[in-house]
Amino acid sequence: MGYIGAHGVAALKRYKYSGVDHSYLAKYVLQPFWSRFVNLFPLWMPPNMITLMGFMFLVTSAVLGYVYSPQLDSPPPRWVHFAHGLFLFLYQTFDSVDGKQARRTNSSSPLGELFDHGCDALACAFETMAFGSTAMCGGDSFWFWVISAVPFYGATWEHYFTNTLVLLVVNGPTEGLALIYVMHFLTGFLASFFPLQGAQWWAQQFGQSIPIFSWVPLLNKIPTYRAVLYFMIAFAVIPTVCCNIQNVHKVVQARKGSMLLALAMLYPFVILMGGVLVWDYLSPSDIMGNYPHLVILGTGLAFGFLVGRMILAHLCDEPKGLKTNMCMSLLYLPLAIANALTARLNDGVPLVDDFWVLLGYCVFTGSLYLHFATSVIHEITTALGIYCFSFAEFQLLGFIIYLPICLLLCLICVFTFYIGFLDAEPVYNLCSGGAQKPKINVFEAMTFIQYLVWEWQFIKTCHDSMDEVSRQANSALLYESIHANLLPLLMSRPSRKHNGKPSASYSMLPLPDLTHQLVLRGLTITILVPRLHHMESEQQMQPAMHHHQQGFVDQGGVAHHAQKDFKTTTPPTGR
Repeated sequence: MGYIGAHGVAALKRYKYSGVDHSYLAKYVLQPFWSRFVNLFPLWMPPNMITLMGFMFLVTSAVLGYVYSPQLDSPPPRWVHFAHGLFLFLYQTFDSVDGKQARRTNSSSPLGELFDHGCDALACAFETMAFGSTAMCGGDSFWFWVISAVPFYGATWEHYFTNTLVLLVVNGPTEGLALIYVMHFLTGFLASFFPLQGAQWWAQQFGQSIPIFSWVPLLNKIPTYRAVLYFMIAFAVIPTVCCNIQNVHKVVQARKGSMLLALAMLYPFVILMGGVLVWDYLSPSDIMGNYPHLVILGTGLAFGFLVGRMILAHLCDEPKGLKTNMCMSLLYLPLAIANALTARLNDGVPLVDDFWVLLGYCVFTGSLYLHFATSVIHEITTALGIYCFSFAEFQLLGFIIYLPICLLLCLICVFTFYIGFLDAEPVYNLCSGGAQKPKINVFEAMTFIQYLVWEWQFIKTCHDSMDEVSRQANSALLYESIHANLLPLLMSRPSRKHNGKPSASYSMLPLPDLTHQLVLRGLTITILVPRLHHMESEQQMQPAMHHHQQGFVDQGGVAHHAQKDFKTTTPPTGR
């Protein structure tokens, strides 16, 4: 199915972006920073790849929120709050410098605007998941997606009619995102200095969280996050939407058009929100409370399709009015509502479990959005003779090169926070059977990792010098030795007393003993295997063995002790 006709291709070739940002924060603080930050990117990096990299930061943040708070109602570790704040700040920065990079490289195009705003539309859903884990919003997280999606859709709708994107003095992309990542950071600091005042601060009553407002009759009895939600609706969402409607009404009147026809463009979005709310009301399993990530993800993808279709209509100068294919993202909702209604006829048990219906909802909206995105990118690049992820012809190669860079940046950020705080409970619980994660000295942990790297390099050097038969035997014993020696050392948890109760803890060996253990294992794996499996391999290994023994004799006679034991013993097991 094609999305762009001949008239649209002609409109794309003459399209020019127009936007105004009245934000003082952006003008005096962020713009100077962004102008310097863009110089960090090389001129050969395409702006769309910068946009994608920024978007992947938010995807990583949402994944962290799901891992540590599957239902968005439990407090994550404090380092996750800092990670959420950093990822959102990086997303805002990358999203702002991609346009500057396009002007630096003279590669501005309608595809860049569509790609940028399309990622922004999806970002509403992924950031909602991250903030939901920080504020422990639970099922109310969906409403935070609503208060971010409504102004976004209103701004896109206004841009469609006025041809100019106007950002007010206080707007969502600047002050709104800045406020959110400041909230992430503050929650992390609260969790650091007051263990019970991190994410729990958002869940307790507003009058208890902020005592100065305890006299307010209604607000002092509701959770803090819900008070913030009401505040945002009253002082941010409603004024912004009223301003959007007013600006569109002026343009429609000037062109002597129909305001009802203009309002018809809002119909799919209203039906989308209403359909999801009806589905949640009829569902017997409380889909927003039990599966908030799936509800937000599926609805966010449908919202991304609606926004993308409206932006494309603007770029291609299509006639004003409702686009029929925008309603394609709504086709799944009647089926989901009908399935929820079957529970009323079957003693509260639906025909299909709500989890699978929600999963199908995400697959449907995701497939629809993926088809739309790939088709439109292909049609625009073909029509304008440009490329999406590179300046050259090999755009697929550029995508393959740059996307791992983005993923590596996300992993580095996550690993940095993980090493810095070392309180990742779910990951440890998965490996240790539910034991509480202890505190570990960072220097000891990094030193231990360094010794493991040295041991692996030593093993690999000897392994490469073997013949094929000995190499296979060495690999088998290496696998066995890792399970028998290395994993017990890593996962050993001797019982220790903590506040009168036994608690699990790592047993970090002193550095000399740790060195001795690793050298013994390295020599065992690399020397004993050829003797056990092939006499010829033993003869071939004599030069390499003699070389490494000489290297270790200088470290307190460890090699001599090891060689003596190897003649009479088998590889050590356990610790």
